[in-house]
Amino acid sequence: MSIYNLGIACGQPGDATNFYRAMGPFGPLRKMTKSLTISAIKELHWAVLKELDGVFMHRPFMSKHLELCNMIKAHKKPLWLDYDDNLFEVGLDNPTFQDYASTRTKETIVEMISMADIVTVTNPFLAQVYGRFTKNKVVVIPNALDDDILDVDAPLGPTKPIVFWRGGNTHAKDWSTVADDYVQVATSNPTWKYAFMGYQPWNVMEPIVKKLGNQSVIALGGCDIMRYFGAIKDLAPRIMVVPLFPGNFNASKSNIAWLEGIYAGAVVIAPDKLEEWDKPGVLRYDTGNFAAVFRAALEMPEEQRQDMREKGWHHIKSNLLLSVVNRGRRGVLERYMGL
Repeated sequence: MSIYNLGIACGQPGDATNFYRAMGPFGPLRKMTKSLTISAIKELHWAVLKELDGVFMHRPFMSKHLELCNMIKAHKKPLWLDYDDNLFEVGLDNPTFQDYASTRTKETIVEMISMADIVTVTNPFLAQVYGRFTKNKVVVIPNALDDDILDVDAPLGPTKPIVFWRGGNTHAKDWSTVADDYVQVATSNPTWKYAFMGYQPWNVMEPIVKKLGNQSVIALGGCDIMRYFGAIKDLAPRIMVVPLFPGNFNASKSNIAWLEGIYAGAVVIAPDKLEEWDKPGVLRYDTGNFAAVFRAALEMPEEQRQDMREKGWHHIKSNLLLSVVNRGRRGVLERYMGL
């Protein structure tokens, strides 16, 4: 049997985006596609490409990525590009703004997309964004929970009166849209604890601590993605909040926080202006009613909350486990990459 060797270029293989979009899904895909093997590309060299049958690149945007694309096409190998953010709309509030702001960077992305045999993205909004620059159809492959390593059949244990948020400092502007309302509602509900992982939004945490005391806040540092899944299971929050500033960058974000929140046992609060969050198990808020939605979530009877969470979990297990979603990746390999 002929073996297809797919090269993967993905930056830092161990980070969260690669867990969901690159090395993470391709490991299990190799198991379900017996003729497939994968090789991480660590250097630009013609000899490396000689060993490969095709190449997958995640979030390429730099001139050296364009150089690799040109080498791939010069060797007559199929090229697969994957994007999970709108790299044309990275805002000034984002610490990576300078990486993507230049006209030349945007031109580089467009040039790579135009030479790709296939482009995949996380949601329909991104398909429209990147579809402008390719004559080929952009394929949506949503993010998924990795049931190759997570026990998705384990019964859900009891949850705790904890509200959870996780993210990096790229979300400072997102927090600015709900901070006052969050503090107002949180400080009126002292029987709950408020947990923050990664970036610590001081303008939210400090007023809560000042009124309710240190015990009211749980501050958690960032951690490896595998430790993270264990941590949120142990935390067992009843509510997960996802404040997002409305706009074309956040419209491109996939609903990973919903996947993770439902997995941990929580219902999720997310914006109603972003279609990606129209999912079971989500309480949606508008610009002016975050406080009302947050308060309703805190006061929701436990039976009703569990029912909402179960509907979300059923949807995920039916549609968004990696063993299901990876069928789409295998289809891309077969249709566009010459598997």
